[in-house]
Amino acid sequence: MSRVCDVCGKTKMNGNKIKRDNQGILGRNSYERLPNLQVVTVTKENGQKARMKVCTGCLKKMKQVEA
Repeated sequence: MSRVCDVCGKTKMNGNKIKRDNQGILGRNSYERLPNLQVVTVTKENGQKARMKVCTGCLKKMKQVEA
């Protein structure tokens, strides 16, 4: 199951946690930050329903357009 937003294409973000003390850098650990995806049923223009994985940022924008 892919973790990609079907609307904007947002995917995971990689980074490093850096351990520090007074002498400097002690070590690094890598981590992944995943997008907050929700499964939503969307009605298309022709009346068909489709399930999409949408990030919460896009979901907010979709709700604003509906109202």
